[in-house]
Amino acid sequence: MGLLKRASYANFGYEDVSYLHNSKTYLERLRKVTAQKRDYRKPFDDGYGQR
Repeated sequence: MGLLKRASYANFGYEDVSYLHNSKTYLERLRKVTAQKRDYRKPFDDGYGQR
């Protein structure tokens, strides 16, 4: 996530442009990691949720 943040800074001229060129790769890696952590179970309903 830090590399993606650096790419956002590079977009405004505050960081090396190479982060922008690699941002797609960084995002794909992040999505791969977070997909592995995804919880597909049904949400728990305790009866006190928002209406």
